[in-house]
Amino acid sequence: MKKILYVTREPFPSFRVDIKVLFGKYLPRLDIYTSILSYKDPDALSTDHWAGLKPIIYRRKKSRILTPIYGLLEILLILKHIKNYDIIQVRDKPFIGLFSLVVAKLYRKKFVFWMSFPFPDEDIQKARLRKINAIKKILLLLRGVVTGFVQYRILMKVAPHIVVQSDEMKRWLNKTKHIPAEKMFPVPMGIDMEDILDIPENTKNQLRKKLGLENKIVLCYAGQISEVRGMDIMFNVAKRILTERDDIHILLIGDAPGNYEKLYLRKLLDTPELKGKITCTGWIPQDEVKKYLSVCDIGLSIILDNVIYRMSSPTKVMEYAAMGIPSIVNEIPDQKYVVNNTGGGIVVHYNEESVYNAINELINNKNLRKEYGERGRLNIGSLRGYDKIAARLARYYSNILNK
Repeated sequence: MKKILYVTREPFPSFRVDIKVLFGKYLPRLDIYTSILSYKDPDALSTDHWAGLKPIIYRRKKSRILTPIYGLLEILLILKHIKNYDIIQVRDKPFIGLFSLVVAKLYRKKFVFWMSFPFPDEDIQKARLRKINAIKKILLLLRGVVTGFVQYRILMKVAPHIVVQSDEMKRWLNKTKHIPAEKMFPVPMGIDMEDILDIPENTKNQLRKKLGLENKIVLCYAGQISEVRGMDIMFNVAKRILTERDDIHILLIGDAPGNYEKLYLRKLLDTPELKGKITCTGWIPQDEVKKYLSVCDIGLSIILDNVIYRMSSPTKVMEYAAMGIPSIVNEIPDQKYVVNNTGGGIVVHYNEESVYNAINELINNKNLRKEYGERGRLNIGSLRGYDKIAARLARYYSNILNK
């Protein structure tokens, strides 16, 4: 049995599918057991069974002033528990990662740094784009610069093993941060095909009636909604189509992550063209997400095509395919790869005309929607099933431990 101590940026239970499914379900079947070290989320929607080792959880108040204290607490917990594990793995926490690397060497344990997203770069982008006061801008910019320096110039230079979110992230880190390609291992997002069940027609009909979707073609977007993701293009196209047709409804399955983004979303929903023709569910449990997806006809994933988001691996595209929903995605490399290799939709350029034309093509062709949906559902499991990803990751950990 191999044992991993996994220090995560996210709370526990985690909303991240790659944590709760990969480490909490599939890796234990391969004799790899994980303890999550994080803080408890009192508002957690997830009630998923965790088949890994007992999590190491502490309580945390929502106060940024206390952040250094919680960092110190995590350090003490790492020191207390590290001797019981084979690998210590730190996710998106450069300062804790640097400390854990030193501790791993002292205790002769293996260390892995897991980079799921370029958070330092996002902080810098937010500081530049957000309309916030000067002090907040400076603090956000400073956080991005300092954490970026520690993560890219120190930790990732000396860390022996690094897991990254996508092939594009690996390429970018190698080209711009000069991190050796041979010590990076891409683990993209996937889908738990065991969790994809056919939703009864009666349930679908009830939900359609509840949401006022009867006799409507439903376009959906699943996930986080924020200004920095460049979602204006998607909403501008939605306004145009909703003005032209009365048989379309937009379903947003998710929410904005913070107060600034919630204000951005509220302004969008209050525009005359969208009022009454768009529904936002807010954050809902994963099982509910599948129910809402089951009433959708077309899935959208139109994300700003910049350096930060080009590295992403959007889960929504895998979910659309698994639920038999044809996708329209722009040229983010990982989602483009998934759509092209499953045959589950259309890849477009990141501009309004391309998105508009693709949506109209699928709206006006029910047979094409069905064809793309069937292809996606047929092929996504072999391409991105978490059972396949877990097997790759298990071999990776075995190789690390055998060195």
